Amino acid sequence: MEQKEMEVTEHLEELRKRIIIALTSVMMASVIAYSKIMILIEIMIKPLGSSKSQLVFFSITEGFLTRFKLAVFVGIVCMSPIIFYQTIAFVTPGLTKKEKPFVYFSIFILTLFFVVGTIFGFIMLLPYALDFLMGYSKSYMTPILSGSMYLGFIAVFCLVIGIMFIIPLVLVILGRVGIINSKILRKNRKYLIVGFVAIELSFIPAGDMLTFAVIILPITLLYEIAIWIVYFAERKRKKLK
Repeated sequence: MEQKEMEVTEHLEELRKRIIIALTSVMMASVIAYSKIMILIEIMIKPLGSSKSQLVFFSITEGFLTRFKLAVFVGIVCMSPIIFYQTIAFVTPGLTKKEKPFVYFSIFILTLFFVVGTIFGFIMLLPYALDFLMGYSKSYMTPILSGSMYLGFIAVFCLVIGIMFIIPLVLVILGRVGIINSKILRKNRKYLIVGFVAIELSFIPAGDMLTFAVIILPITLLYEIAIWIVYFAERKRKKLK
């Protein structure tokens, strides 16, 4: 009993240490990004076009807090390699020398797909989402946009798309280290795809099938590839036993 309590305590201490490292790295990057955040804000308000002059604030601190939140967003994106490493290192402790190169390569690929997904969401998907949401609202309301809510929406929107892009890769990594298997992935395929569809439909109109297909098909394909990669990795491990 005491041994189990010690193991739990050690795991919690390890988790605390890795969370502190990840948060510290994000905050350091956020502090650096804060002084240059207006460059990002100028980019983020471009999709509004002539409507950007309608951005308003409702409290004295709103401008400061908005810049701070966006700086944290930049910090998360820039420090995503550290976040991924700390997460993988906690989930898969005691890696062998053969497994470490795979983990380091996985961190690079995760970062690449996360950043690409975030940029893809901003360039390809966001304009359609804004056109639909603004057009729908203007049919019975006059828009007065809160700057903090608008910029916060874009930041969360892009983060969600970035996370959607890396989910299949995360599944491959978890399967490679033996935490999940191809049977589980196949069994839960429909639930994950339905989740992807629900998230996507919350941002774009259901009638825009081209945009819908551009997003959902690559993610579905990546998920199927993840299943086969995990499956062949399982067969390889069985042969080595």
